Amino acid sequence: MGELSPNSAPTPPSVDSLQFQTADIAEKKPACSQCSTLLENEYYQLAGADICPACANAFQTGQQRPKQTWVMQGFLYGLGAAIGCSIVYAAIVWITNFELSLMAIVVGYVVGKAVLRGARGLGGRRCQMVAVALTYFSITTSYLPLMFKAFAEKAESEAKAAQKGKPPANPVRVEEVKQSREPMTAGGLAVGVGVLLVFSMVAPFFGITEGFNGMLGLFIIFIGLHQAWKLTARDERLLMGPYQREENDSAGTIA
Repeated sequence: MGELSPNSAPTPPSVDSLQFQTADIAEKKPACSQCSTLLENEYYQLAGADICPACANAFQTGQQRPKQTWVMQGFLYGLGAAIGCSIVYAAIVWITNFELSLMAIVVGYVVGKAVLRGARGLGGRRCQMVAVALTYFSITTSYLPLMFKAFAEKAESEAKAAQKGKPPANPVRVEEVKQSREPMTAGGLAVGVGVLLVFSMVAPFFGITEGFNGMLGLFIIFIGLHQAWKLTARDERLLMGPYQREENDSAGTIA
């Protein structure tokens, strides 16, 4: 075999080899922990993880204090979600005669998301208080149809007992019957609704007398409230930067 002459030119690397080396250099570039974009010269650190400037800007926007009008909009969004959840929850209990305490967690999630959406994604203490109050309102007002159902069943049983000539379990005086036949005024109706709302607000605490099941129901309601509180909280992670990457960090070594 002939020897290579000293003046012979070295064989240039193939195209495939150059592409492999270029890809190897690109793979050595760090990527944003949020969107996986390759980081260029400027980067930030969020809770110790490298992120790109675009994600840093989005994070800073999300940490802003929401305007009062946005909080009010979050209240309206949350109120709509709370009323909807209350109606659905009450319908399920009315039809199945089975109380699903775990629905409280779902209500907390739906109401919290609605408040956050109305506040344009900006959480904070005001949004948290609104979300928790609306979540509790949604859970407790779902008891109102059950109260009406219980009152209707009691009135029906007393009417049947009166038809059979038997005195009702709780006899009503003649004066009270006459008063009940009088047309109800708007003020009386408002007072009655207010009393029912107050009663429904404290109804979950009556479960304490039921032992373990009542305590479990209260605990699940607390989880639902905590869910709403957590969803509408501000992101308190620490953002640091900007930093400049060194040239050596992005340079690859070609063997």
